[in-house]
Amino acid sequence: MPYYPPHLAEEILESAVDYKGMYPVPDSRRHMLSFIYHAVYHKAEQSDLPFGAGDKQKSLDKGKHSHADLIRSLFHAMDINEPVSFLSLHQFLLANGWGAPTDLLRKMGVKSRWHRELYKPNRKRRGRGSSASSSCAIPA
Repeated sequence: MPYYPPHLAEEILESAVDYKGMYPVPDSRRHMLSFIYHAVYHKAEQSDLPFGAGDKQKSLDKGKHSHADLIRSLFHAMDINEPVSFLSLHQFLLANGWGAPTDLLRKMGVKSRWHRELYKPNRKRRGRGSSASSSCAIPA
């Protein structure tokens, strides 16, 4: 299973900027989106993200970095005011064209209860992904 779906990997590479004239890195938008994608779809329960907006942020073992704090910092740098939880970030990714494909959610759901929760609504509709309800689609 690729780390990012091909269309997102291409977007990251095509929009890369030079870092100190040495090597390409994702631009600030793709850096933020790819990190959120990583936290939501690759880490899920293993991150310190709360599941829903009303849930508490999880505590971390000493020496581990906070996905939630870094996402808040990235949002602040881009003047984005969105809640930071697993469910709200999934909606944010959907609104920005970065939601995980249904087949990937289904595969991830084998091991992740959180991913199974994202996949549940899709079973009834048999469509691609949930509808996006985040208020913050950021400009490309």
